[in-house]
Amino acid sequence: MGIPNLRPKDYLSILVNEGLELNPDMASVSFFIGNDFSSERSIYSYSYVASFIKFAIDLHKSYEGRQIHGNLVYEDDSPSMEAEKFLEIQTNQQKLYLSKANEYFENRLKSAVSYLSKIKEICDAKNIEFLIVIIPDELQVNEKLQSQVIQALESHPDNFDFTLPNRLLSRELESEKIEYLDMLSELKSVSQLKRVYKPQDTHWNIAGNELAAEMIYKYLSENAEL
Repeated sequence: MGIPNLRPKDYLSILVNEGLELNPDMASVSFFIGNDFSSERSIYSYSYVASFIKFAIDLHKSYEGRQIHGNLVYEDDSPSMEAEKFLEIQTNQQKLYLSKANEYFENRLKSAVSYLSKIKEICDAKNIEFLIVIIPDELQVNEKLQSQVIQALESHPDNFDFTLPNRLLSRELESEKIEYLDMLSELKSVSQLKRVYKPQDTHWNIAGNELAAEMIYKYLSENAEL
């Protein structure tokens, strides 16, 4: 819904407080690997207005130039953040991808799935189809970025498994009988041919959004019972 700083707990709240009154045929959650496992929230995130103001301030501090130019012309190949800030954001995600015993991730996985399971329970009771769309972080897709992060951490590639969160989340969703679409493999494959993320941004560019839309449409066409 375009609200920053939300987590699975908030997705559940939005469904109960706003979504159900719309009498939907389907509820879909876009689960972003980059931050939906995080359990840490600032005080700003408990107010949508305050959260937006905080987001706007951070945007002004970290982003380069203007992302809207003149007569509302979007520049798809223009870097959004300063390179140092972007690398800092990506480096801060490294705990999600540690290949060895990872209690940090396991705890956050358990918390996230508990809320997704509750959404599933509500949807089943209301005869609403439920789908999780797993959206990978660019760090999982961009091998050059992976190398930069590993170098910044002065670590070794063997210490990381950038597919780990998706595999473990998929396992838990299957256990809970929750339908899901994992975009990681397709995005990684296509990214070998063209850029699918906006430079220094963490979000998809136009090509990435088009690919995601095509993948979701294909999945729904083949699987949804609407």
